[in-house]
This record gives sequence, structure tokens and C-alpha cells, in this order.
Amino acid sequence: MVKKKHVIFVGHSLGGALATLCFCIYRNLPSRFVHAQEVRLVTFAAPRVGNKIWVQAFEKEFDGDHFHFVHEHDVVPMLPPARHDPDEFERLSRCGIGGKCLIVVNLFWRRFYERFWRPEPYWNYSKDSKTVKVLKSPKNPNALDAVIGNHEMTAYRDSILTL
Repeated sequence: MVKKKHVIFVGHSLGGALATLCFCIYRNLPSRFVHAQEVRLVTFAAPRVGNKIWVQAFEKEFDGDHFHFVHEHDVVPMLPPARHDPDEFERLSRCGIGGKCLIVVNLFWRRFYERFWRPEPYWNYSKDSKTVKVLKSPKNPNALDAVIGNHEMTAYRDSILTL
């Protein structure tokens, strides 16, 4: 008999989105292929994954098994932009030059991709959310280095260590 172990899928940025998809696939494998008692997902600065129906099913099925960390001024977790989010323009504006570039891009591409975008931005989650933790950004969003600085894994590590 195979001894069961714990598996944690972890990813940063695009790796977080890929970890989310791998987590879903692994959790939905037949039991004869799954050799873990506990399977968890932890992402940092991951872009949004899935449309509204997919996200609702994911949240319901894997409640308490996944954790997402995002900085309030990191532009990557805002990608692709949420549809019908009235605060998106303001939030992107606060993200400095990277956010302003996304505003321009969104004007052209929004309608084409709208059906596939995650409808709920991370910022709309409750402060008491068990799955999403919005962290204070370590760098001034108007500084040029903040475009990358608020997205770096070291910035996430430092923010989490100060909790």
C-alpha cells in the first residue's frame, strides 16, 4: 500500500495560474491516481483564471484548500481585467505607469475577451476571506520601479513576513 502524502501546488505570477489549473486537474483525477491525503494551492500575484461559472464552481468545490496573495498595487492580479468593475480605472491608475498602460490596452481588447475573464476582482473579496489576502504594496505605485517591484516574489515574501 502506498503511503499517502501532502501535496501543495505553489506558483507566482503565471506560475500561479498554471498551479491553479494543475491543482484542479489533480483534485479531479480518479482516486487510484491520487496519492495524497491533503492537496492545497497557494498562489502569489497570479492573474485571474476562469470565467464566472468556473470561478463559482472552483470556490465551492475547493473551499478552504486554496489561498491567493495579491498586492494592492500589483497589476498582474488585475489581468485580464474584470468586466463591469466600476473601480477598475481608479485601481489601475494607482498602479503607476503599468496600470495606465493597461487602461489603454483595455479600451481596445475588453469586448473581445470579456466572455472569458474572471468577473470578480480579488479586491471585491471580503477582508475576512479565507482564500484571498490583499497585502499592502511595499513600493510607491507611481515610481517606475513599482511596476516590477510590487510583483516580485521577494516583495510578497517581505509583506507576508510583516503580517
